[in-house]
Amino acid sequence: MNLHRLVMLPNGSVHEQHWAEIPAADHPDVRQFASLFTGLRCDATVRVPQGELRVVWSGSSGGAIGSFHLDGALFLCVVLAAGRDAEEDRLYLSTVGRQWNDSNVVRGLLEGPSSPFLTLHEVTDRPLLVALLVPALAPEVWAALNGVELAVVGAHVAAIGARK
Repeated sequence: MNLHRLVMLPNGSVHEQHWAEIPAADHPDVRQFASLFTGLRCDATVRVPQGELRVVWSGSSGGAIGSFHLDGALFLCVVLAAGRDAEEDRLYLSTVGRQWNDSNVVRGLLEGPSSPFLTLHEVTDRPLLVALLVPALAPEVWAALNGVELAVVGAHVAAIGARK
């Protein structure tokens, strides 16, 4: 299954945007994270070559929110709108967009007269994964971790399947 992946910077600009494949449940990265889920939630730390990666994830069959920390430093916040229910998608995207917009990380860096974080719900592609990349990692560390959220989405999808 594919999803539209949109990675944004705190100044409101788009860092990456493309359709990405969600890894299958039998992918080693997905299996690693799937074992950490309790239902559709995960709050766990795993050792990766770059350090200690903490994943905090909470979701439903219609979406999820998550954060990723490396050695205690927040570097990525995500929101998933699965496209199963338009109102639930709007709620996830508008609520998280407001939270990001009002955060200290964004407030000091946002450029332009209007905030793209307040209009995330207007992006029509589904499923949609929007990420806020916090400038906390060296570029080579981000390059190594880039896409880790897709493995967690794969674990989330596997958890939904296990509940049926």
